[in-house]
Amino acid sequence: MNVTVWWSKLRSLSAARKTVRGGLRALRRVEEPRRSSETMVRLEKTVGELAAATSAAPRDYRLMERLTAGVVTQLQTAKLIRETAPVIWLSWFLPGIAAKASKSVLRQYLESIGWAVGIALLIRFFLFEPFKIPTGSMIPTLQIGDHIFVAKSAYGIKIPFVDDYLVRWSEPVRGDIVVFPFPVMGHPDHGKDFIKRVIGLPGDSIRLQDNVLLVNGEQVATMPREGMLDCGGTPGSRPCDQCILQEETAGELTYLTQHCPPDTLQHSQWPRSLPSSPPSEFVVPEGRVFVMGDNRDNSADGRFWTNDPLDQFTPQYRPDPDVQSVTIAALKGRAVLIWWAQDKSRLFSVIK
Repeated sequence: MNVTVWWSKLRSLSAARKTVRGGLRALRRVEEPRRSSETMVRLEKTVGELAAATSAAPRDYRLMERLTAGVVTQLQTAKLIRETAPVIWLSWFLPGIAAKASKSVLRQYLESIGWAVGIALLIRFFLFEPFKIPTGSMIPTLQIGDHIFVAKSAYGIKIPFVDDYLVRWSEPVRGDIVVFPFPVMGHPDHGKDFIKRVIGLPGDSIRLQDNVLLVNGEQVATMPREGMLDCGGTPGSRPCDQCILQEETAGELTYLTQHCPPDTLQHSQWPRSLPSSPPSEFVVPEGRVFVMGDNRDNSADGRFWTNDPLDQFTPQYRPDPDVQSVTIAALKGRAVLIWWAQDKSRLFSVIK
């Protein structure tokens, strides 16, 4: 059944049942001899017909709407809505039902479309939003062309079009895959939606040594996987053609990453130290997270971000945490589900 039609029938039945209860309550409050008047007799008859229509099988929803409108009109004519406190709700809820009987088909269609659009916008702004993966920076977890759903309320309810939370009930955790607008002001990609994995939380110190993550000085558990995978991207831009696959475990979450072999020119050390300098560490500022792609040697992530658009493809020697991290308030949500993929075995798979 069409959702719009189902919703319309549900509203009609609910309104009819409430009208029956309200009409009977109003009649009980009418004193004799007024109760025996023609107006009251007609009202009692219409209420009875409406009660019978709500329990009939199958239900005639158009008949219920006409009878509902008739009861409301008779209650208004008899001035019972104002006199009877328990049915004051009728003056708000049912006049719309009464008017519906005289609405044109076009108006009813427009209202149904309006409701559908409103519900869709509500879901998009506060619950789930679809995204398409445009690049290979998250291979092997997400492939180019994957369509995913992002949970907009994963960390709280955000005010639409504003980087601020109306209500916030949780924090990002290490390993979450998040969507956010590219944060570097003045860069051509500023404001575009990016998707990466949370590697560092506020206060964490981050290092990448031979493609092994160190968080707060401790190595993230890593296990190599057999086989080689296509590194993704275009042949002219990627540092290698075939990548090594590995598992990483952050807390209770285990996920896959890939990187170029050790003998290939790559960006396996980060932050890079200048000659004769002690190893650098990246410390995530408060209220921010540090993000990287799962395709470690083919991802323009926080390691590369700089205010200089001409220097975007070289890992920065001097970490700039305020530029190379994302504010938690800017996160649009957490990726949760692949709802379309070229590989049909991945349809409706949970994103880890």
